[in-house]
Amino acid sequence: MDVTKVGAAIRYKRIREGYTQQELAEFLGISYQAVSKWERGLCVPDTMYLSKLAEILNIELMDLLDRNIKFLDEEWKGALDLSHAAWEQRLQGDRNKLLQIYPMILCYFMLAGIRDITICSNIREVSLIRDIYNDGHKYGLEIKYLISGNKKIELKESTMYIDDLVFLYGSNLTKYFWHGMDRKDGVSILTRKFTGVQQTGVAVDMQRLITKTKAGDQSILPVMFVPDGFSRVFASGISQLINKMNLYAEPLARGMVSCVITREEECINVLNCKNAVESMTGEKMYDLEEVSRARNLLLK
Repeated sequence: MDVTKVGAAIRYKRIREGYTQQELAEFLGISYQAVSKWERGLCVPDTMYLSKLAEILNIELMDLLDRNIKFLDEEWKGALDLSHAAWEQRLQGDRNKLLQIYPMILCYFMLAGIRDITICSNIREVSLIRDIYNDGHKYGLEIKYLISGNKKIELKESTMYIDDLVFLYGSNLTKYFWHGMDRKDGVSILTRKFTGVQQTGVAVDMQRLITKTKAGDQSILPVMFVPDGFSRVFASGISQLINKMNLYAEPLARGMVSCVITREEECINVLNCKNAVESMTGEKMYDLEEVSRARNLLLK
């Protein structure tokens, strides 16, 4: 373990998360001088503090100790692409219910540390979303809009790409998003598991490389991480990524919930789930202002 590099990683993540040395020390129940010694590479945190430290800094413990945070230096963009015609045909129900899904999608980008987001949809949908969120500055975001049919989303930089309305919920989504962002040799796509249910899915080898599509125990979710340099292959479709061995699965952990919203009933189920969790915990789920404050997006 390189003490100096671990200290630099702690300092980098502390500043990125918006904490002072004093605030971090108070969370851990220690003095700010101890934090200062860590960051200067004079010593490493005691094992009793490591897990809590990694949790506060929103990073996996081994990534922190290995200083495996280089990918966070890269500027990632976000794209919500609802330009496909089938999307609107599937959801003809209550638009007010559907509009309650958009804050969830925006929060996914925010949890990944992404502020620059492009939304592409039909003119009516873009108008509705723009009326609610404007340019996103209220939440520390920079939202751009494209009308489907006029322009297509072109991925010119590393991009977190979502091409359907999806509900994701679990203990640490940020960790799974960052796993996808950390890969540089191909596109990462979130997957979920099914037991005893035949779904169109993917086969994954020991390195989690998707090698072929099949009906099986894994199902692709519409959340992908496209690193810079893979936009051309990505634009040609998932099959090309599989053929070129450039598509990797990022499975959601046990206990995480996912639902691709393709029907009005699924939209209602998702909102009922959200309301139930909020009622039981007393906390808001996917509240843009709360996430913005927690991620210090307004300060960037």
